[in-house]
Amino acid sequence: MGLVERRAAADFQERHLPALMKKVHQAAGFPLTVEVKWDTLSIDGQSDQYAKCWPDTYFEPLITGLARIAKDDMGRAVLKAGVKKVVIQNEADNKRPDRWATLKDGVLTLDYLPFNVHDRPLRADALATLLESKL
Repeated sequence: MGLVERRAAADFQERHLPALMKKVHQAAGFPLTVEVKWDTLSIDGQSDQYAKCWPDTYFEPLITGLARIAKDDMGRAVLKAGVKKVVIQNEADNKRPDRWATLKDGVLTLDYLPFNVHDRPLRADALATLLESKL
């Protein structure tokens, strides 16, 4: 990751991440820890796309999926008990929405190509379905 990508990632963290995290916490019903592996999301030569693609690829499907689970007290309780941390990364170069989310030992890992925004509703649904079956 070069200087241009580091600057773009830092800009995203400063300008966009706080509002997205507020939406994540509201959807979950509690302050959920989210760890982002920025170096895996930051693809060389694509820094101009970070602000558009990262929310659509990772955060909006996460928000939608969490909201589906946490729509009532029971859902919020099992979510809080079962998900201790969310990890957002691109380590597997995955572009299959049905395989983007895993839950193991309280860690919800979202691993997906950062610029494959087209399957946003499918990722949200796959996440919610995973959480419904595992929590």
